[in-house]
Amino acid sequence: MELSNPGNAQDVQEFSKLLVRYKDTLTPIAFKRGDVLRDLLSECLKHIVSEPLAESFFTPRFVLNNWTVFSSKISEWKKDVPGFEGTLTEIANNSELTDEIQRTGFNYEQSDLYRLVIKNGKSNASAFRSWLRTNLERLTSAEWESAMLGRGQLVDLASALKNSGTVLNLGEQYQNAILSTVEHILNTAQDGFVILSDMAFLLSPLDETDRHSVYNRVYEMAQLANGEFPPGFFSAFGKFISPVLRLDQQSVSSIFKPIVESRGETDLRWLLRLFRENPSLLKDQPDPHAVNELKKTVLTAGCREPADFSTPLIDQLAHAIGIGERKENADERG
Repeated sequence: MELSNPGNAQDVQEFSKLLVRYKDTLTPIAFKRGDVLRDLLSECLKHIVSEPLAESFFTPRFVLNNWTVFSSKISEWKKDVPGFEGTLTEIANNSELTDEIQRTGFNYEQSDLYRLVIKNGKSNASAFRSWLRTNLERLTSAEWESAMLGRGQLVDLASALKNSGTVLNLGEQYQNAILSTVEHILNTAQDGFVILSDMAFLLSPLDETDRHSVYNRVYEMAQLANGEFPPGFFSAFGKFISPVLRLDQQSVSSIFKPIVESRGETDLRWLLRLFRENPSLLKDQPDPHAVNELKKTVLTAGCREPADFSTPLIDQLAHAIGIGERKENADERG
């Protein structure tokens, strides 16, 4: 097939005409013929989206069968194609789509599509939300954990369903999946695994009671980790810990001290933000020995020579907990 240049407007237009006529035949062929042809298919679909025939072209069955390409391009098309939001709404409001989704059965890989219907659709919304709730509440801990360690689409779906007003009870299996995810990541500490994303989105589907239960259990896991945390752990899971964190000797030795001594930038920033946003953490603590031990740890870290990239953060942390500049404290120690 010579039509293979996604950057050529004429190729896109010609292939789009063929696609409109033979969409159910050409689409699977394009997916099987390599990356270039798949890119061309994507450009053609983008072209068709902006045409008047978009509504008749993007039938429920076609959307379901080709959701893989749609899900990877929606953000781009929203930005580049005027009126695409309207097309999305039309697709989501097609009752045949929700009927077809339910007929074919729940599919994890189509979670973004279900979320699209919840956010944009109106037709038969109550029945569809009820169907989703039933399927989400049936998921096992292992299935939730797999989703949490992956792209998190199922979690986003659950959050969208809850935000739509649906009462959602994911049970112990969801909470246990969070704890298994935390345990899995803690076990990567020796591998130097770096967590780059904030995992607080995992809390969104939970009500306040269940969130508090997760807070306490994750806090306990952090205390029992013997100070062995992968870089970035607290920037990822800090919001699970900070609501119940206590400044006692156990937390200083098992959490605060390892963060300061490891000198990791992202976790130092989390610790600095923690004290800046929660000044009562220092003032209301009943354990002065823990406070003194924390200050001693920060002071020692701040006086380390030569200075490195983390030294300014440690200086800021020293100010936040009330022990002044590194230099001033070094002079006092002298």
